[in-house]
Amino acid sequence: MSYCDICGAEIGINRYSIGKGRWICPKCSHLLDSKKVGFFERRRLSTDDLKAKIMPQINSERIAIDLAQNRIQQFLRKNPTKIDDFFWFSEKDDLFAIPEQQFVGGLFNGKKEVVDVRVYKISNVIGYKVIEDGITISKGGLGRAFVGGILFGEVGAVVGAITGEKKENKKVTELRIDIEMNDTATPLVTLSMFTKGLVMSTDNMTYTYYLENLRKIASTINVFLKRNESKDCGVVLDKFEQVKKYKDLLDSGIITQEEYDKKRKELLEL
Repeated sequence: MSYCDICGAEIGINRYSIGKGRWICPKCSHLLDSKKVGFFERRRLSTDDLKAKIMPQINSERIAIDLAQNRIQQFLRKNPTKIDDFFWFSEKDDLFAIPEQQFVGGLFNGKKEVVDVRVYKISNVIGYKVIEDGITISKGGLGRAFVGGILFGEVGAVVGAITGEKKENKKVTELRIDIEMNDTATPLVTLSMFTKGLVMSTDNMTYTYYLENLRKIASTINVFLKRNESKDCGVVLDKFEQVKKYKDLLDSGIITQEEYDKKRKELLEL
């Protein structure tokens, strides 16, 4: 096994020579390309000179990777329920996460791994839309009825929620779920089921696999929505009960009309 002379990563046959028995990994080669360090300059410069050009960026990326791994481990310690590596959630912690997957490793032994997670509050979920090639095929949300489409239709066929048209064995370039959040910082969370630019037939087994996971995710979000709706109703009813109590205090002469009006506006957010 050889090692990259710049970053020290293990390298196999997928490597680049920089002369005098020195080798670098594809990533360092790409970084040198970005710095416009060409073939002849790589051979002319010493290893230390080459390191000086790209090591600051490599070290910065390593710090980012370490932070990402910490985020992953912190969430995994919550023992989340997993829908494959697409959607993780911990109801007791009021959190769900979208794992970020990336192809890592060599040309022949590489595989997809979770490299980071995006974490959000379950209680902030207010709706969702499942979108295939720009068309909403199912959706749900607080205060509105669930509209079913492909998720509860026949696998391998699109049962459009809008037109009701059935299209068999079509090519799909996009399959995602947009999760609507009650959060101004992150009003929309998007989970794409496969890499942008990939074209997949609906009769493909991989498409069926993505679709089945998406069905599970949508069903889980529907559970979140029902619980969030119940909580919201409880909060509203509690506020009305408090207003009623202040009205009783007003009728009893314990507080003034001005005090009652002020408290009523605060509770009802008028």
